[in-house]
Amino acid sequence: MTPQSRRSPRRRKNESLPILVIGLLAALIAWPFQRLFGSGRRRRLAIVIAAVVGAIVLAALVDAAASEGKIHAHVSVYGTDVGGLTVEQATERLRTTPLKAGTVTFTWQGRRWTISSKRLRAHLDATAAAQAAYDATRTGNPLGSSWSRAALWVGHRDVRPAVRFSQPAMRTRLDEVSRVVAVRPVQGGVSISGTRPVVRAAKDGRAVDRAAVLRLVGAAAVGGTHVTTALPTVVVKPVVSTAQAQSAADTARTWLSGPLRLTWQGHNWDLPAKELGQFMTFVSSTGDDPEFRATLDSPVTRGWFDYVTARVGRPGKDASFKVSRNGRHVKVKAGAPGYGVVPRKTIANMEAAAAKTGSARVAAAVFGRAPAELSYAEAAAMHITRRIATYTTGVSGTTNRLDNVQLGAQLLDGALIAPGKVFSVNATTGERTAAKGFKMAPTIINGKLEDSIGGGMCQVSTTVFNAAFEAGLQIVERHNHMLYISHYPLGRDATVSYGSYDLKFRNDTPDWILLKTSFSGWALTVSLYGTPLHRKVVSTTSNWYGFRPYTTDKQDDPTLAKGKTKVDTPGVSGQSIDCFRKVYDADGKLLWNDVFHSVYAMVPEVLLVGTKEKPKPTATPTPTPSGSSSAKPTTTPKPKPSPSKT
Repeated sequence: MTPQSRRSPRRRKNESLPILVIGLLAALIAWPFQRLFGSGRRRRLAIVIAAVVGAIVLAALVDAAASEGKIHAHVSVYGTDVGGLTVEQATERLRTTPLKAGTVTFTWQGRRWTISSKRLRAHLDATAAAQAAYDATRTGNPLGSSWSRAALWVGHRDVRPAVRFSQPAMRTRLDEVSRVVAVRPVQGGVSISGTRPVVRAAKDGRAVDRAAVLRLVGAAAVGGTHVTTALPTVVVKPVVSTAQAQSAADTARTWLSGPLRLTWQGHNWDLPAKELGQFMTFVSSTGDDPEFRATLDSPVTRGWFDYVTARVGRPGKDASFKVSRNGRHVKVKAGAPGYGVVPRKTIANMEAAAAKTGSARVAAAVFGRAPAELSYAEAAAMHITRRIATYTTGVSGTTNRLDNVQLGAQLLDGALIAPGKVFSVNATTGERTAAKGFKMAPTIINGKLEDSIGGGMCQVSTTVFNAAFEAGLQIVERHNHMLYISHYPLGRDATVSYGSYDLKFRNDTPDWILLKTSFSGWALTVSLYGTPLHRKVVSTTSNWYGFRPYTTDKQDDPTLAKGKTKVDTPGVSGQSIDCFRKVYDADGKLLWNDVFHSVYAMVPEVLLVGTKEKPKPTATPTPTPSGSSSAKPTTTPKPKPSPSKT
């Protein structure tokens, strides 16, 4: 029995009670009338009135008895008669009453979208519709419901509950329209330029009125109609208005009207107005009456408090995780609270002082117990106790490459991954820059090894990938290198590039995971620790396939002698390989059935062809004795006689 049908019997028990109450009230009213009007014509009139009221009450009682536990007669749902049926019977009848196919063409600024009720899988919720028909004469006050019943003695009522749609189909279609029509509102805001607040004006947005669209499509489904109408839209008001932004800017203008001094036990810290502007931010509260206000409670302020605490206080020490010598177990090492600036109270004092003028702009810093960010209890509650996976890769290359591998591993070391959260290599290390200490080292770029900042980081990501692979965790994002690298496991390399390629995996366990790294100079190890998972990982690798022999790209080289050739870039044939992984839980249930597809690109051979012509030989003049003429004789010398043969 459905929840709706279970509600109807409770209503049935009291259906006649309101009518009996009305009858009793009518009798009580008629009796004074009879006494008031006395005898004769007036008394007869009172009797007639009482009789009419009694007849109506009697008819209502008979009607209530006739429809006890049933939908009232002469009630239909979108034209389907359900009068006299129980909720269960009406539900079955309405299940066999399909809606018609209708369409609505919406127009907006020259654009048109036709939405079909059939495509959105328009349908009636038969149970809800039957319950609505049952409730049609039973809702409201007793007098109103009795009147509804009486109206049906001579009339008819068609109940029209909301038409339902397939949620995925509805969202997809309306999202297509919204991408063209919707405009996000511009929130009012304030930015600080030096010591001057700059107000950003708010602007209304626009959205598709989805409820109105669905009502129109639902009506088309009921009537089987095909109509064209303007697309209903609504104005979306910004949460922060221009007036609210202006009010916050007025506060900021007062706060930035001069320097502010923070004091504590003889220590003074002066904040010029320009620096104070960097401490300021603007926040919007939620609720029925949202507020937009200026505040000094910003990351910059809290970071400065850490600096002050480090100078004159004692920073708190976080709890940590200590790995055993064999690398298999983890214990929580207690931290220690510190003594330093209490942020909220100090910020409240600073804001109060900033609202003043002149020498009164002095705020007292509040010092107190500074708890560590991670307490022992919080660390213990993470249930990180044992190693769940580990992987090691050999490291080689230039000194710069080794330094990059070590730095990248250090940036990942100690990362804590909450249950359900995704770990990202790029998000954890941030952009690999020279300012962070990364150096120029060989990286594969367009099929060639070229030096770039952070070369070697892909070895770190590959080692992390394989540790997560062996732990049986969900791999969210992974990309193979452009070229196959033989010292990585087949099909299990993972390249990263900040802003594009990333390595991500999800902690799909109910407890936290700790990532630890160690670098020995010739090997990198990544280990994952958490609660024992007892997962079984089975992996296989396909044979190489999809061979693509490299082509040769000939390029003229004017510096190379004609007829000579030289290989500028060696060619690499393309090929593909698949790595399959199945992960089972402790009960043998299949958790993940993965295929890691690796396509290694074909890199053409670049062959330089010489075009430089060989130099032509030049005639060398015969030297002549000094002082003699070099002119050739003009007469032909006589031939010398030769001996004759005999």
